[in-house]
Amino acid sequence: MRDETNTEEEIRNIYQLHYKDVYRFIVSFTKTQDEAEDLTQEVFIRSFCLWHLINVSFGN
Repeated sequence: MRDETNTEEEIRNIYQLHYKDVYRFIVSFTKTQDEAEDLTQEVFIRSFCLWHLINVSFGN
C-alpha cells in the first residue's frame, strides 16, 4: 500500500508533466488566458479527486 507522500509526489509529477499540454489544448478553445487557466486547474482538480479510481484502473 502506498503512503500519502508517494501519492502526493506522483500527483505533483503528473501535474508538472502534463500541465502545459492541457493548458495549450484548452486555451485553443477559450477566449482568454484566465479562462484557460481556470479550466486547466479544474481538469486537474477533478482528475486528482478521482485519483484512487484511476490508480486502480491501471493496476497500481
